[in-house]
Amino acid sequence: MVKKIKKLLPLRFKLFILYLFTKIITYIFIKIYNVEDIVLFESFDGRQYSDSPRAISDMLHKLYPNYRQVWAINQDLKNNINFPNYIEVIDRKSLYFYKYLAKSFCYIKNTEFYDILKRKDEQFFIQTYHGDIILKKIL
Repeated sequence: MVKKIKKLLPLRFKLFILYLFTKIITYIFIKIYNVEDIVLFESFDGRQYSDSPRAISDMLHKLYPNYRQVWAINQDLKNNINFPNYIEVIDRKSLYFYKYLAKSFCYIKNTEFYDILKRKDEQFFIQTYHGDIILKKIL
């Protein structure tokens, strides 16, 4: 039992440091940057360019082409997906993600939001996942 705890301790410590770092970076970026006409999208934690965020992105471009659209994608998938010209692609695990998170007036995602993500009063987050996650939590 003690060996298992000793193995998990470094991992938990690393996760705590990562959590603390992202909290500090998010707080600093929110204080530095002003909200602009940017919409930040993420689908399945940066693993895909699909589902409801993609449909919203396509319709948003048709209705409001002057909004900048930024997609957060995992770095290993950036070159494998063909994005339209109007979409800017950033690495989900980079400082650019937190920069655009602080600058965007809307963040659209189809998975859970975490407490790391703080927002300004003029920002809003849209969560588009379907009801099965909630049912799994209840059951």
